[in-house]
Amino acid sequence: MTLNKIILIDDDETTNLLNRRMVKKMEITDEVVLFSDGKLAMDYLTSLEGKFDDLPELIFLDVRMPVMGGFDFLDAYIELKQSKAQKTKIIMLSTSLRDEDMNKAKSFGVADYVAKPLNKALVSSLIKKHFKDE
Repeated sequence: MTLNKIILIDDDETTNLLNRRMVKKMEITDEVVLFSDGKLAMDYLTSLEGKFDDLPELIFLDVRMPVMGGFDFLDAYIELKQSKAQKTKIIMLSTSLRDEDMNKAKSFGVADYVAKPLNKALVSSLIKKHFKDE
């Protein structure tokens, strides 16, 4: 299975680069796009207005970031979801699995909430879990 596009949103540049390298080696997507905060990612998604084929199928979203954190991103994303982001699944990433954050993510309809760091086994299981019918 190959996804059209995956977006990685994390303020740690090294984490983004390592995750991109891993995802590319796994050959699970045609394109990986990196952003260092939620605002840059939201600007990008907004620029795709009406371009449904260009939307990512998967977003890995860090919870805690400067400028626009994960939950602020989700607040803005809801505005897009009705019109153009139906097919995109969001998986939130965090260094801590606080119940409060996990419940908040669930209230936004996030597909999953997992602990950092990403690794091949975790990404493979998430792909199988959330894209099994595609």
